[in-house]
Amino acid sequence: MVKRHTTRPPGRRLPLKDSVTFVLEGETEASILKILCDKQEYANLKFTKPVCLGGGGYNSVKWYIERNQNTLDIVLVIADLDRAGNDSNEAANLEKVIKMLEKNKSSNNIFLTHPNIEAWLKNSFTKAIKGNIHTFLHSYKGDPDLAEKYLRKGGTYAVAKVYFLSKRLYYKKIGISKGVFDRDALGMEQSSLYYLQDYLELLNNLPQS
Repeated sequence: MVKRHTTRPPGRRLPLKDSVTFVLEGETEASILKILCDKQEYANLKFTKPVCLGGGGYNSVKWYIERNQNTLDIVLVIADLDRAGNDSNEAANLEKVIKMLEKNKSSNNIFLTHPNIEAWLKNSFTKAIKGNIHTFLHSYKGDPDLAEKYLRKGGTYAVAKVYFLSKRLYYKKIGISKGVFDRDALGMEQSSLYYLQDYLELLNNLPQS
């Protein structure tokens, strides 16, 4: 009897997860990243360790990405707009960062708040905080317990989203196509963080490579 040889079909290769790296301008952004998004909700995305640039400004963002672009996949930057709003040279530097992000990969994005990330925090409460948010939370810049203090006081992403939803944005990119500039809005109170979670959901649902 001739033995019949059977060949097992090769296993189906699982698609690679898209890798997301948050590049954070300052320590406060790093402290609250986990209240801006729950990474476990995006099962199709792989999150690398966030990069905190310690408040080095837009050029530090640009230099970091340029030096590491061969190892970066999707880059999401979170930064303040006050530098750009107060200095035309900084505004030009910021625009270079945005155009570089768009050129490198269509799914890259940047989320900007004017004047700074503290404005997002202050407007995350049912009754907006008028004074210094760190005083209110008994915290400080870079406080590793900032997120917990914020949550204990009743801060929520949803409240801030409603507050900023109708504001004009200097730069708005809610999809994979290039974003839209509204340069006249540069110095206005705003935050595009209100669609960060929606954008992550969009990335999560894209066909995997």
